[in-house]
Amino acid sequence: MALAKKESRTLVTGDVRYRWVVSPDSGFMILVVIDDESSGQKLEVQMDYSDPSEHQQYRQITPGFVVTCIEEALQKGWQPRTPGLKPLRISLQN
Repeated sequence: MALAKKESRTLVTGDVRYRWVVSPDSGFMILVVIDDESSGQKLEVQMDYSDPSEHQQYRQITPGFVVTCIEEALQKGWQPRTPGLKPLRISLQN
């Protein structure tokens, strides 16, 4: 599954290029990450708008934060280059 290039960003970690986008939802947001060169398993990270480490502050979605999510997902068995799998969903709800 591809993400729209105009609405998404890319980053490289571990010699793999990923494409990512943050989508708002009712009461939370979802970070979606895919391997930019294959149609493998999608990663979906659901989180609150507020950052639990900053009282009443909006969460900052930086490339470093996305890399941390990718690393955690890979440890949990995410297979970004394996097609046909349901998305791996991780929740960072407070």
